Amino acid sequence: MDDAGYPAFDVSDSSPSAATGCPAFTEPARPETGRVHLLVHRDKGGMLRSSRYELRDPQGALVASAVKCFQKKHASYHMSAGGSAAGKLRSNPAATEYTLHGGGLDAKKCSVWDDDFDEKRSTGEIRQQIASVQWRSKVHAKGMVVNQFAPAVVEGWVREEGSETTHAVRRVEAQWDPALKAFKVDHSDRQHKAAIITSSKNIQLYMPERSESGVVMQFLKVGKDLFSLEYGWPLSGLQAFGIALTVFDEHSA
Repeated sequence: MDDAGYPAFDVSDSSPSAATGCPAFTEPARPETGRVHLLVHRDKGGMLRSSRYELRDPQGALVASAVKCFQKKHASYHMSAGGSAAGKLRSNPAATEYTLHGGGLDAKKCSVWDDDFDEKRSTGEIRQQIASVQWRSKVHAKGMVVNQFAPAVVEGWVREEGSETTHAVRRVEAQWDPALKAFKVDHSDRQHKAAIITSSKNIQLYMPERSESGVVMQFLKVGKDLFSLEYGWPLSGLQAFGIALTVFDEHSA
């Protein structure tokens, strides 16, 4: 067990196993069961190794993994589950805009003149964009002299599985706490009770159109290179994991 009360994961274990008690990685959380709780372990890699991220259930079963790859002008994360490619997250050069696609064929490599192009698209063989995330910095003025930089604004949208319906998502805005002299949000509504470590990577998301439903995703640091991920409908594990991965990049805007 680690200092946060969670299993010490063996990152060398590359054999995915099905997690119990949660929906399949690509399926949305069920509204009647509330938020799903998983853990993300980060292996920063090194000069000769790419960064690797593992998504596991609280008992340690591997749900999915992601590897960060660098291209000429952008970075991308390749996600896999059950030994198969599950999705791809790609950033722009400034790491301020991200697109998340599900598994399947790359539409750019398929010709619209193919006889079975429409069939491939209708049956889901051609991968579809299922989420978009934008990061931008925000400055909070404190007094007349000192400026405090508030946490970055995060906003985007997610697509419901098997439909064209999309939902806007936005980061819960942190409030300035004069006593702590820091920005903070309320993390009391969560599935786990492990101590939260203050980090710029801690985020909460809600849907502006359904603000009464509360937080639909939160990502919190609970140990060294260990993070708690909770998500609810309409997000799937793939979408929540993809959004969480955007947190690890340095955003220049």
